Amino acid sequence: IPHTNLLLPFSAKCVTLVAPASGSVSTYSTGRITIATYYCASGYTLNGTKERMCMSDGFWKGTAPRAVRATITLVLDK
Repeated sequence: IPHTNLLLPFSAKCVTLVAPASGSVSTYSTGRITIATYYCASGYTLNGTKERMCMSDGFWKGTAPRAVRATITLVLDK
């Protein structure tokens, strides 16, 4: 029997992701792929990649981002 590479007809199952402190994470599936999107609460900014994809090995691609407090730098004229 010859070996053929076939596309998976459904998304791989990955572990449930934990939302970053001061943020959230949501997932959606197209039936073939599952994407996780990270968000931050007001006053915070995302440090890292906003989206991750569930891989066929059951692990999420990349690392989870962090929500860090946004800072404002003031420049004063002398």
